[in-house]
Order: sequence, then C-alpha cells, then structure tokens
Amino acid sequence: MDSKQSYIHTINRFKVGRFMGLISLSTPRSRLGVWAILTTAIYIAPFAWLKHLSLYGHLGWRGSPSIGLTRAYWFTLHGQFHNAWQMNSLIFLVLLVGIPLLISDALKLKQPLTKTKVFKMHKL
Repeated sequence: MDSKQSYIHTINRFKVGRFMGLISLSTPRSRLGVWAILTTAIYIAPFAWLKHLSLYGHLGWRGSPSIGLTRAYWFTLHGQFHNAWQMNSLIFLVLLVGIPLLISDALKLKQPLTKTKVFKMHKL
C-alpha cells in the first residue's frame, strides 16, 4: 500500500471510528449530540407524524410502559404538560433522571483536556 492509500485508509478509519463513537453513546459529546439531534427532530416533527409511532403497539403489546413516551416528550417540548401526563406519565420520571445526566455530561465537556485524553483522541 503506498502512502496515499495508507492516508486514505487512515482517514476512513477515523471517520468510521467517529461515527461509531457517536452512535455508541460512550462519550459525553456523543450523548449530548444524539440528544440534541433527536430533541430537535421531535420538536420539529408535526404531531401527526408521531401519532401512530409505537413499535410495541404495532407488535400487539398494549401494556408496555414505554408506549407513548416519544409523544409525551413532544407534548413536553411544546409546553403541553397536561397532555404529556395523559400520554405517558413516566415522561416526567425519564426527564427527572435524564436532565441531571445531560447536565453532568455538559459539565464534563467544559473541563480542559488532559494530555492522556488528547493523546487518546488522536491515536488510531
């Protein structure tokens, strides 16, 4: 493999590694990024698009506690807390646990990088 192919291979490995790091939710940056993307998508989406969104409901499970959480989150984002409670009251428990975790991740991002962290970020 010549140097150009080696360089392209290294760049491709880096891109795949960054993508896998994002979807694995293994770092504060990836968790905050995925949360921001999903929250924006849910906020922008018309409620009609989410109205019949329920994987477990389509599979015939009528008693799953997670049914309606996305729609309840949509209502919460739009300030309709009563409708969110009616859709799925567990949304408030999810937010009670999730918001401190997001704040913790945001605070971790504000900390300066140590030499070890910098080295690991640039090492392939």
